[in-house]
Amino acid sequence: MAEQIDLSLPLQKHILAAVLRVPGVMAQVRSTLDPDHFPDQSVADVMAWTLHHWDEHRQLPSKASLLDVFKKDEDAQTVVKRAYKEEVPDSAHICERVIGYAKHRALRLAVAEAAQVVQAQARGEVLKDERNRPKYTDPDVYIRKLVEGAMRVGASSNDIGEFLHETLEKGVEEILHPKVVQRYFTGIKHLDEAGVCVEPGEIGCVLGVAKGGKSQVLLNVALHQLKQGHDVVFYNLEMPEDRNRHRWYRRIAGPKADVKTDPEAFVEHLKARMPHLLKGRLLVKRALAKQFSPQDIRAHLATCQSQGFVPKVIIVDYVGILKPEKVYDEMRFNLASLWLDFRAICQEFNLAGWSAAQVNRGGAGVELVTMKDIAESFEVVQHIDVGFSISMTQVEREANQGRFFVFASRNDRDGTIIDFTHDFSRSIIKSVGVHQPTSEKRSRNSRPSPGEEGVEAVIQADKDRKAKRGS
Repeated sequence: MAEQIDLSLPLQKHILAAVLRVPGVMAQVRSTLDPDHFPDQSVADVMAWTLHHWDEHRQLPSKASLLDVFKKDEDAQTVVKRAYKEEVPDSAHICERVIGYAKHRALRLAVAEAAQVVQAQARGEVLKDERNRPKYTDPDVYIRKLVEGAMRVGASSNDIGEFLHETLEKGVEEILHPKVVQRYFTGIKHLDEAGVCVEPGEIGCVLGVAKGGKSQVLLNVALHQLKQGHDVVFYNLEMPEDRNRHRWYRRIAGPKADVKTDPEAFVEHLKARMPHLLKGRLLVKRALAKQFSPQDIRAHLATCQSQGFVPKVIIVDYVGILKPEKVYDEMRFNLASLWLDFRAICQEFNLAGWSAAQVNRGGAGVELVTMKDIAESFEVVQHIDVGFSISMTQVEREANQGRFFVFASRNDRDGTIIDFTHDFSRSIIKSVGVHQPTSEKRSRNSRPSPGEEGVEAVIQADKDRKAKRGS
């Protein structure tokens, strides 16, 4: 018979005392604790402040600071004083009791709310949050998520990892019968052949100058996923909704239709092509730059899932203009934290992610944009799985030509340079071929162009840097 978990007030106070006084307990059980799990209001208030202080400073508040915070609340002051007087054993049993209490309390709350959902449904009503907004659209899905969330309480605290010598049998099975992993490619031929793709939980980055075509590359990546039947969520932080829609329409309609010369023919062509190209669903979320945060993305994705839309790919245009959860003095730390949040979101929701980053002013008009040209934060490229840059001189831009440079790849060898053509008016990008070194292209007596010399110089410098790092 399972051990009965005491949910009494003395246990609540005992847990608070253990968290405040026993070294290491908070670090082990933080993901499990929630003030809502404590019915006693005074204990819940003190626990809420303790958790807030830990999350903010990664250390526990002192007794004096707690008494000062609750100096106008006699009940809370009594709880604090008793917490520092009560005897608490210094053992792992404390963590087990905290986690056991939290799991049972979370299940009780989930069952209670599920009952409220059923009762509301019987009355033809829907539960609403504190802002008077409906909590769900499908009661059954909402109840399932309530129970699943309660069952996950404490799971991360109990899981210490796995010992390598104990995983041999599982590892052999994985080697002999490998799982088929879904990979999401770009749809740009030679980039795909170079291994530029992401798997669920991974992120890719398009690097380029301002107004250099990064958003149009992301559009092409999204369109390819839709052609494959994958659902995509696209966060548009830069462009007005109508302009973004029209950009999509021009890309879908293709090169044979011109909205300016014959709008009616363009519309007919668009309607005919859209069902053939959009086999998956595209959800575009317009958000304001520096006001929309990673936590807003999490909330939006959770809402999408509750309403039956579960995307496979997420594209953010672009991560660097999201609002950081925590603001640092230096911009590079803000950017690094945003990209880490983006990776965490992809891992939490099992999504393949793409976004873009901007190069500094020195990268404008250069023959080849590399990692050293990234604006503000080199940390960005340290947290991505695959990345490629867009490079074009002014002459090449006028001729609708350019180069991709694969500067990071966990799936294949990096360093590949790919020539492409770009129809800016329709966002159509086509790779022409892998860029051949100048020495292989020209005859013995001919001289390279300045552009060719520049590309070769960058390639050689990159090789030298890698060789030096390897030594």
